[in-house]
Amino acid sequence: MRSMYENSAQLQDVQVLYVENDANLKDEIYFLLRELHAHVDVATNLQEVFKAYQKNNYAIVIVNLMSVTNGFDIIKEIRFLHKDQSLIVIVDEDDARQLKNSIKMGINGYIFLPFIRQNIINTLFEVCKHNKIQEQLEKNDAELNRIIEEKSKQFLYDSYHDKLTDLCNHFALSDLLAKAPHAYVVLLNIDHFRNINDAYGFELGDNVLREAARLLKMVVPSHAKLFRLNSDEFVIVIEEQISKEKLTELLDSIEYFFNESEIALEEGIEVRISFSIGISCGNGVKLLHEAKIALLELREHNRGGYKFFDTDSTYLLKQKNNIYWIHKIKESISEGKLFPYFQPIFNNKTNKIDKYECLVRIEDDDDLIAPIRFMEAARVTGMLPIITRTMIQQSCEKFANSDFEFAINITSEDLYMDYLEEFLMRNIARHNIKPEQVVLEILEDITTLSEHNIIRQLYGLRERGFKIAIDDFGSQSSNFSRLLEFSPDYLKIDGAFIKDIIEDEKSRIITEAIVFISHRSNIKVIAEYVHSQEVHEAVRALGIDYSQGYFISQPKKELHE
Repeated sequence: MRSMYENSAQLQDVQVLYVENDANLKDEIYFLLRELHAHVDVATNLQEVFKAYQKNNYAIVIVNLMSVTNGFDIIKEIRFLHKDQSLIVIVDEDDARQLKNSIKMGINGYIFLPFIRQNIINTLFEVCKHNKIQEQLEKNDAELNRIIEEKSKQFLYDSYHDKLTDLCNHFALSDLLAKAPHAYVVLLNIDHFRNINDAYGFELGDNVLREAARLLKMVVPSHAKLFRLNSDEFVIVIEEQISKEKLTELLDSIEYFFNESEIALEEGIEVRISFSIGISCGNGVKLLHEAKIALLELREHNRGGYKFFDTDSTYLLKQKNNIYWIHKIKESISEGKLFPYFQPIFNNKTNKIDKYECLVRIEDDDDLIAPIRFMEAARVTGMLPIITRTMIQQSCEKFANSDFEFAINITSEDLYMDYLEEFLMRNIARHNIKPEQVVLEILEDITTLSEHNIIRQLYGLRERGFKIAIDDFGSQSSNFSRLLEFSPDYLKIDGAFIKDIIEDEKSRIITEAIVFISHRSNIKVIAEYVHSQEVHEAVRALGIDYSQGYFISQPKKELHE
């Protein structure tokens, strides 16, 4: 068996690239390698690996899979650059997934924790001894060096260029923005590009992108640089100092040019495309983010045209507000500060309270936060189902072993996630509640009732015994025929009609019509926003079954006594 010193001598002329992110390990392994090798380079990410390959031809690359982000991706790129590259990985011998993946990728050697100096030397020696690259390095094969150099250049070119359009890509854009002392960033997004992909397929969609790139090259001035960012987005960067008027002239010319240009998809099919454009100016990679904010704010209102980034952007303020409420909602749930408050619903026939609506509130010190302040943030960030689950759990606990009906608001997001039936059944069983005590209120967006999966769930819930109420009926796109086809248990008339029912003749007429049709269809009616004795009497006179509002009681943490 060779001694440590013999093996060390065999490694003196070997060049090694060491890929590591852990500063402590980097120093420890680096100094050991420097004792053994004439040349050792260290990289921390893929870009540094590319740069290192431009300078040296490495006999061995060592990658620490335990600390390097996307370590397997780096290995894949190295294999693409040099398919015969000798690779050693540092892995946890108890991590079966890493070991399995590395075996599949044909790793040449392994270093396990804890580090043992002799084992590292032996591993390096065995790898050098048994791979083709060692032979080629010993023979100083000039042809191999030429091939590696060509592949390195091609790989670097491919890394900074988009394969579909041959424009510079987002890596090249980031490098440019990081160095440019001043620039205008013009972000162009093709309007309704998804429609083209859906209608004609991705292949013809790619043809549109290639043609859009060609046409943009024609219209973009020579002093500007053109990039393809991703999918249907392009970026123009102008580093020269130009006036806002000159820039808007360029944007207007792009808009006019594409309005007049037809793109042929295939014989007999031509399309015209337009762009929505966001613009920012200044320096640094933040410019791309700012241009994106401007584009998104523009898209909130319309497609097409352009918008300059504004530090007082309402869109940006809204996103910051959403971030605040995401944190607040999570904190409230984890700390038990999100509660149902219970508003009684008065039976106009029996003159008794026999049901409640469970309304979400956040208690924040002395502040009681209503959902109007946080539900939009919860919706756009996908947190509505978390709130619904919390409301179901706490409401079932409150009404355990009681005879009251209680209504819980259900969102479209809850129905799309398809979890309600199992979750409800588990919670009512835990608290000895009958399904018919639970009323699920869904918003009056009747269009959702045409979706097969939604209809299936609602009918499944009704078969279990749960009741269904349509909330805020009349506020949006009411459709009586679809409503009657579904036939809910309750219909809640939107408060906009009830609050003005005494003074507004139209509100009274609409309410009468809703009550008449609902009763003929065996649907009970609940009036929301009953805020005075006069409104309550008017509601009763119209034959409305139930009253709900501050005249009866405001929502409270405890049930009405």
